[in-house]
Amino acid sequence: MRTQTKAKKSNIFKIPTFVPWVVSIKQTRITLIFTLLKYRKRSTRLIFLLIISALVSCQEDSKTFDLGVDIQSFFDQDDVQVFIDDKQVIHEELKTDPVFIVCSSVRLQKNEGNHTIRVVVNDTSAKTEVFQLKNDLFIGVNYDPISKEVSFIYASHPFGYR
Repeated sequence: MRTQTKAKKSNIFKIPTFVPWVVSIKQTRITLIFTLLKYRKRSTRLIFLLIISALVSCQEDSKTFDLGVDIQSFFDQDDVQVFIDDKQVIHEELKTDPVFIVCSSVRLQKNEGNHTIRVVVNDTSAKTEVFQLKNDLFIGVNYDPISKEVSFIYASHPFGYR
């Protein structure tokens, strides 16, 4: 006599209830990868691979803004280095033009968030500040040759020069 065994129905679309859904997409990717390793069923692994692929393709949108750095007043044949987020964007010997008040300028596109600016003058004077980029930002860099002090001016619009 032949006995019939019922085939188990597997619902490949059923997601385990203990998978912790995390708000952060990056943490969710890691959690799903580790959860995937726990399963031996081929169909379950396939579902998780599809979910991970979808999460990887959905990159978080980060806004970019204009960041302008103007080397402004009181530079006189000074060696000036400007770093944004530890990347050198200016390294020149500069002299401020008395008519235009600016001797060098750079425009960058940067993502929203915290950034650093570091200015070194003649390898003797340096200043570093952290700033937050939420909109377009323009930074004026000034130098006092007597006190050897670097200062910054922050503006939401480009500086106007004659």
